[in-house]
Amino acid sequence: GISLWRLIQHDYGNPDGGTNLKPALNVLYSLAVAQGVVYGYRSIYDLAARTGLVEVVAKDYSLERDLVSEYLDETVAGCMKDPSFARGRNLVTYAVELLMESKSRYDYVSGILILSTVTLWRGRSGLLLKQLLTGSASFSHVVQRLLETFGPRSPYSTEIRVRAARIVATVAGSICLDHFPAQGMMMIQCVSSLLDTFEEYSWRPEGYDERQYRYKECDRGWLLGDRELMYLHDVDKIPTAKAADSKTQGYKGLVVQGLCILQGLAANEDNCRIIRNAQGLLYKAISPLISDQLHGGDHHDEWSSMAEESLVLISRLMATPYPGETGTKLPSEISGNIQVIIRAIKVILECVRCQALLKRQAVEVLLH
Repeated sequence: GISLWRLIQHDYGNPDGGTNLKPALNVLYSLAVAQGVVYGYRSIYDLAARTGLVEVVAKDYSLERDLVSEYLDETVAGCMKDPSFARGRNLVTYAVELLMESKSRYDYVSGILILSTVTLWRGRSGLLLKQLLTGSASFSHVVQRLLETFGPRSPYSTEIRVRAARIVATVAGSICLDHFPAQGMMMIQCVSSLLDTFEEYSWRPEGYDERQYRYKECDRGWLLGDRELMYLHDVDKIPTAKAADSKTQGYKGLVVQGLCILQGLAANEDNCRIIRNAQGLLYKAISPLISDQLHGGDHHDEWSSMAEESLVLISRLMATPYPGETGTKLPSEISGNIQVIIRAIKVILECVRCQALLKRQAVEVLLH
């Protein structure tokens, strides 16, 4: 601005400064104006391009804008120092770094948010995630941190617990529980805590007094009263019309991911033995399947997703014989409830609301 003003005014002071003074100052101020124009254009373009790029990526990959923006800023800053910084770098590797090396809770949660979304992507990204995690020397440590994230004593919200469990479900097929006995026991306990949430779906007991339970157990039921929804609105800052639905989806997500982790673990015969021997675990896994209340209630779609994963798990366990045995032996908690399971399957086959995929899975279990 100053240079432009001097060029317009031509107020260069004493004319005795030399014949070259005026041309030299014209060149100097012209260069300053040109530099200002280029810099201004670059700043505006960078701002618009960066904002647009973040918007496109966040929309295409269903990520939060802040996560993409932080990744972009870090990548740009690294490339300013070393142009080869971005070589081999992408959102997946960036998120894995956050998960493995983060020293702050914010970075750790950011890594979980990105990686849990990556697990939903099709193609090479999901495979890359498995390779990066399972090929890392700190794989066991990362799994343990994720278990603590969605375990029974987790300080995180339901959404973060679901996302952490989804990451573990992605790599569960590469985990051998016998190799890490203490961690294996911890995983069984954490998965069991995910399945425990199913009992909270229809939690409201006889003689329920909402004034007594509102603050202690307000997030444990599907059938929340108006005043409870208002409490959720005040605490979680979410619209009351969406409060119950969000809790429902949260519960469903925890149970589904717990079943998916068990399915991944069941790919290993030794893991199957541990799962079979874990007291009460399989009964929790089949509980969504045999629940008449939810199947015939207002949450049929949520029930269907849980029942489908439960049927897949039963199929895998029945298809894997005990070590040293040639025939298939049903786990005791399945064989002890076989008539209940068959009755639930018949209800599925007769239900007009159940999808064909669920019915095919039910027929497969029935054939076993």
